Amino acid sequence: MSHASLNRLCLAVSLAFMIIYIDISVFSIVLPTIQTSFHASTNLALWIINAYVLARATSVFATGYFSDRYSHHKTFISALAIFLIASLACALSRDI
Repeated sequence: MSHASLNRLCLAVSLAFMIIYIDISVFSIVLPTIQTSFHASTNLALWIINAYVLARATSVFATGYFSDRYSHHKTFISALAIFLIASLACALSRDI
């Protein structure tokens, strides 16, 4: 692996971890506002967190499988695209 390829790989992985960290931070900060805006109970807010964690855990196994079956690059780009589309869908949601 060339030095330039290694630098691009390091940059891509670093950006992915940054997106995940920002996502988790924003989620924990905004949860009370989501609860108020959607008139959700505490139990429903906890279910939202559980569903989020379950989806994240499932995606780890799925991306591992698809990385082995296809390629790491295609799987990484696909997972990032799915994450961005899902985040946009959540941002545009009008109801829980």
